[in-house]
Amino acid sequence: ELTVTVVRDGYRRSVRLRATPQVGSQLSTIATFVAGVLVSALGVWLVLLRPGRMTWGFLAIGVAASATSVAYPWSTAQIFFITSISLLVGNALTFAGLLIFVSRFPGDNPRGWHQTLDRAAIPIGCAYLAMTVYYAADILVGSAPPPYVVGLIADYIFPALVGIVALVALTSSLLEARGSARQRLLPVISTFALYVALNAGSI
Repeated sequence: ELTVTVVRDGYRRSVRLRATPQVGSQLSTIATFVAGVLVSALGVWLVLLRPGRMTWGFLAIGVAASATSVAYPWSTAQIFFITSISLLVGNALTFAGLLIFVSRFPGDNPRGWHQTLDRAAIPIGCAYLAMTVYYAADILVGSAPPPYVVGLIADYIFPALVGIVALVALTSSLLEARGSARQRLLPVISTFALYVALNAGSI
């Protein structure tokens, strides 16, 4: 709650501003959390059934989605630092897990440029984490606003590029797949394409 004193034509009056919860944002957060829990449960099952980098990458996506979804708008002033860190780490983990998963799906055996993508997944996640930690720290303790381009890259360009690379990786796997492997790939690619479209529409 914020009280502001306004002076107009010599008359002084106080205006009280009170924040109201964003119901739509909270509903979206709940949906993301539920989806993250379901993906995490499936990820745990896959890891137990067939442990490997691919299934661990899938599990990382679900765990990160669950953690980041509760960071905002449920954060309070008392736990703001913790939720901020969880959000940054969760996003980095999501990118790394996603790239590991798509580079190895469906056989957990990357070939060609997918091998390079698989090796680069964790460094890419770490690079994103370093960039967003710098950006957040500059906002919290810096004497001047952080560079605009850093926020642009972190919020829009980086996620878009990761999504495009992941979609290209899945599509190339589909083109190379035969028989039952192609049938397993189609639902994954369709779901992921819808996910990318929904996120692009929310920008």
